[in-house]
Amino acid sequence: MANESEKSVKEIDNILSEIKKSMLLISEKVNNTAALGERQAAATQEISASMEQLASSATEIEKVAEII
Repeated sequence: MANESEKSVKEIDNILSEIKKSMLLISEKVNNTAALGERQAAATQEISASMEQLASSATEIEKVAEII
């Protein structure tokens, strides 16, 4: 019976070790995903600013075209 208990304890320890490894991997992937989301948000803001600048330039060009 002591052998069975020892075997069970080792199995539980192995299972817990695997759970810990999986949790660390999940945590790393969540952090990577968050970082990607932040970079995507920054890129979207840059694109938005560029589009606003483009619209402003188009308006100015239209005004010049009307004068000509």
